[in-house]
Amino acid sequence: MIAVKEIKAGIQIAEDLVTRQDTPQAHKVALTRIPKGKPVIRYGVVLGYAMEDIEKGDWINEFMLELPTPPSVDHMTYGTNIVTDLPKAPRTTFMGYRNTNGGYAGTRNILGISVQLYSV
Repeated sequence: MIAVKEIKAGIQIAEDLVTRQDTPQAHKVALTRIPKGKPVIRYGVVLGYAMEDIEKGDWINEFMLELPTPPSVDHMTYGTNIVTDLPKAPRTTFMGYRNTNGGYAGTRNILGISVQLYSV
């Protein structure tokens, strides 16, 4: 489970789940006991392997996990199937401003972010 906001130790967050430590916002709480060496899975993806037993309700953090070896990019489709014969861009300029220190030009971005939070 992902903590939408900080959860203090001893809080019942589900019918049979109580936090065992203070859990910072956006961190994970173990839904079941995870034995040493077993995978820690979030949204169907293995985040790592438990370095020690993790009890149900424990705060799970990066210091508790042995991270999996990342795959080599040398043989991945995205790393080997590179298209270099690209069409000519229909426009080669943009509305930006010169960087007085040289280097890349700047732009003025207007960015809107909408976040919907759910609490437990």
